[in-house]
Amino acid sequence: MFKEIKRKITMFNTLILVIFMFMFIFLLGFLVNWSLALSGEMYLTTVAKEIISNNGQTTSQPINSGDSVHDKFGYQFIMWDSSRVVKSMKVEDRNLIMLGYELAIKKNETPQFNLLVSENVEYRVYTLPYSNNSNDYVLQVFQQISTERSIIAYVISFLFLIGLGSIAVLIPISYFLAGKSLQPIKETFEDQKKFIANASHELRTPLTVIQTNVEVLKLKEDEQIKD
Repeated sequence: MFKEIKRKITMFNTLILVIFMFMFIFLLGFLVNWSLALSGEMYLTTVAKEIISNNGQTTSQPINSGDSVHDKFGYQFIMWDSSRVVKSMKVEDRNLIMLGYELAIKKNETPQFNLLVSENVEYRVYTLPYSNNSNDYVLQVFQQISTERSIIAYVISFLFLIGLGSIAVLIPISYFLAGKSLQPIKETFEDQKKFIANASHELRTPLTVIQTNVEVLKLKEDEQIKD
């Protein structure tokens, strides 16, 4: 009986651990994704300001926003004039031109961030409408986010492996602690069994005598008790 109880306690503790592990992984993955997305948007915003200050002219020196993760992979950009004709650009993936054009022809007056997929490569794009010398322009800055996805996948995989290792270690520990917690109950149960056995033994002799006398009395129902 106690082995079955220990097994159930161990399974319950393991289930709680698994639920906690998945909640922790989900929360941490969400925070990492949010942090990388926020830093990526800040990077594209900084890059857009630098491009506008250079009037759309590319430079041989990379723009440094202070974020090494995003600086390492660089950026691409397209600057559209009011007629949605390319004024200047630095694009390695030519499919971005058509994708960017589809975004540029939308009449958006405020800066916005979007996600685009070109040939199975995901990009974050920052679209910034602005005016310069009474001329309207739309600047789009692109950056691959496959690195962010790889970082998130790595973090989740690493935490998942740690969680599996923790479960493998904690199952026998939980089983051992469950046995320790049940030990006082087991001792009390054993004492109760001993008490019942001793009480049964002590009561058996007088009960036997009483039963014998009762049977004798039944055999001589016509006589008086004093005889």
